[in-house]
Amino acid sequence: ANSHASGMSSETLDSYEEGEFTPAIGTSSGSVAIRDNNNTLSYTKIGDTVHIVGQIVIGTCSGQGGAFWMTGLPFTSGNGTELSKRTAVIGFGWFNGAGAGSDGERFWESYLAEGGTALNNIKVMHDSYKPDGASATLLGDGTDIWFDFTYKT
Repeated sequence: ANSHASGMSSETLDSYEEGEFTPAIGTSSGSVAIRDNNNTLSYTKIGDTVHIVGQIVIGTCSGQGGAFWMTGLPFTSGNGTELSKRTAVIGFGWFNGAGAGSDGERFWESYLAEGGTALNNIKVMHDSYKPDGASATLLGDGTDIWFDFTYKT
């Protein structure tokens, strides 16, 4: 039980932290605000691993279009060898914006690039289960977006 994985670099648990943070939503055009009473996500950081959970609710939207993204993650993602710390993120939400056609629950996908603090180009799946790179029109007052993902610092 004393053998180590070939890529191991540390056996020490050097930090533990729990907290909350307030993200922001950006769009290619227009603006989107998160409701003040539903704008906080939680995190747990153990060593170089950060786990994010929670739900935000979209409030005021104005002329939003193109792509959308979430900024303000509590820790910068790490820079690993050959993209080893890049993170794919898949989530769930209830989208009711003008571009949604009918209100509905939909999956979404995104990624966190190395050295970043943002989920880039969140793409919402349409009824055909194909992601839409211009998903900002799916956001509306009352859109719920759930988060549950892990990344490396």
